[in-house]
Amino acid sequence: MQQMKVKKYSGDDELSARMKEAGISISLDVVKASILGRQASSIDRIIGDLMNDVVGATGSPSRAGGFRDEIEALWYRLYGSSAFAVSPHMQIGDPGADRETLIEFVGRQVLAGEYFLRQADFGRIQDFFGDERFAKIYAIFENNLALLREMHKSMLNWGEKDFQDTKSLVERLNRFTRILWDTMVTLKESVKAKKHERGKNKTVIRNIEAQTGQEVRRNDQCPCGSNKKYKHCCGLL
Repeated sequence: MQQMKVKKYSGDDELSARMKEAGISISLDVVKASILGRQASSIDRIIGDLMNDVVGATGSPSRAGGFRDEIEALWYRLYGSSAFAVSPHMQIGDPGADRETLIEFVGRQVLAGEYFLRQADFGRIQDFFGDERFAKIYAIFENNLALLREMHKSMLNWGEKDFQDTKSLVERLNRFTRILWDTMVTLKESVKAKKHERGKNKTVIRNIEAQTGQEVRRNDQCPCGSNKKYKHCCGLL
């Protein structure tokens, strides 16, 4: 059997260059958030679907070879990350950033959060709301995203005087952005752990079925002891 080789991620600069080469107009933030959203889905989502969505929507498939390689490498890097990795495009480095830079930055983070939700909800992230810790983290993520949406909307109506001293504003925006990405990664890690546990439970259940000669049906109580129906528990995968 041929061993699978996981490509090494070359970095954000290389991926950005590959995206530009392929004519892909969405931001790097959106790509990363989309990957995390798919990895936070209760159902298994494959890399190929993500690349088809991204390239099909904004780029040229004939020029996307290098982009596909980098996306595959980034997928595995994010899947193995248990904490938010600070990247320049996710933080404002200049405390004196101008109006256009700040508005564009906030808008980009909002869009990233919305893409995360779009990918995760498509995969029924709500299936994990029975877990109290998960529900709390999700609430923090949603509240922070709502705050950034409102801030972006307000900033569009601010005058030049409101952007004269931006140091404290930049600090707040970087803090909010940090929370946004921290919670996305934490939600992904929580789902990954749940899937792993369910995978182990399904192996046990298959053994029970083999021993009893009876199949666990979707509406049966789950043998794992959760007191939930099988279709709402280990039968989700």
